[in-house]
Amino acid sequence: MQNKQFIFQNLLFKHRHFVHHFCSQNIINSSTTKCDGQENSSAPSCSSSSAALVHVQNRGQWPAEVLAKFLADCSVLGDFVSEEEETQLLDEVWPHMKRMRWEDEHWDGQIQRYREREQMLENWRPENQALIRRIWHTSFPAPFEPSPYVHILDLHQDGLISPHLDKSRYCGRVISGLSLLSASVMRMRHKSAELGQLCVADLLLSRRSLYRLRNRGWSLIGRVNCSTQTVPRERRIALICREVVVPTAKRLRIGILQNPAQDPVLRRALVRRACKMQHFDAIFQQQHHEVATCSTQKRQQQTIATTDG
Repeated sequence: MQNKQFIFQNLLFKHRHFVHHFCSQNIINSSTTKCDGQENSSAPSCSSSSAALVHVQNRGQWPAEVLAKFLADCSVLGDFVSEEEETQLLDEVWPHMKRMRWEDEHWDGQIQRYREREQMLENWRPENQALIRRIWHTSFPAPFEPSPYVHILDLHQDGLISPHLDKSRYCGRVISGLSLLSASVMRMRHKSAELGQLCVADLLLSRRSLYRLRNRGWSLIGRVNCSTQTVPRERRIALICREVVVPTAKRLRIGILQNPAQDPVLRRALVRRACKMQHFDAIFQQQHHEVATCSTQKRQQQTIATTDG
C-alpha cells in the first residue's frame, strides 16, 4: 500500500508542478524565442554555431543529406557564458558537489568516476536562473519544452563516459549542455552500422561553450582527443538540460507521467489511475482489517481456552 501511495503522490506532484510551470508561468514562450536568424538581446542565435568547434572527419565522403542533418542536429556555441558568469555558476554548484563522494560507476554503466545531482530552476539563485533560461531560449525553441530539472554532472579528471546512444524516451529529443572548468571533446558516430564507420565527427566542447544535440541519430563515443588537436583530460562540470519527455501509453501504464497537464486525455488517464489506486487501497485495507480481526479472535479464543484449562 505504501508503494501505491508513493506512486500516487509522485504523479500528483508532477501534475501540480507542470501545471504551475508550463501552463501558468509560460516559461518558454514561442512568440519571444528567436531561432530564425533574428536578434535576441538575452541569448545567442540557435544557428550561430561556431564551425571551428565542429570537425567532420572524411567530410567529402559523407552523403550530402546525412552531413546536412548532422550539422543541423549537432552544434556548439563558443563562449556562451562569460568568465564572471562561469564563476557565478560554480559558486553555487561547488558547495553541494564537494560534499558528495565520487561514484565509481553509473547505474547504467555508461559513466565512471563522477558526481551528479539535479536542481530545479526555481531553486537556483536568481542570477543563475537567468543563465539557465538563456540556455532554454537558445536550445529549446518551440515546440520543444525543457525540463525544469537541470542535471549537474561533475566528471573526474580520470572519469570516463562510455559509448552510448541516448534514448528519446528518457532524454527527449534535445539535450543541451554547458561545459564548465575545462574543455573536452565529444566524438559522435552515426548510429547505423552502414554509416557508423564513415560518418564520424568531433565536437570541441571548449570551456564555457554550449552544445546542443537533437533527434538522437548519433551515438556518443565519449571523451576523446580531437583529431585536429590534443585536449588534456581535466575535471569538468556540465550543466545539462533536457527536453520534457512526452509520455507514451506504455509509460502511462507503469506510472511515469511527465506532463499530464498539457493533454486532457492524459489528465483523464491520471484520474482513472488514481481511482484504481484508491480502489485497490480500499480492498487492501479491508483485507488487512479482516486478517487483524481474525487474529484478535483467535488470540481471545486461546486465552479463554487457557483460562478454562
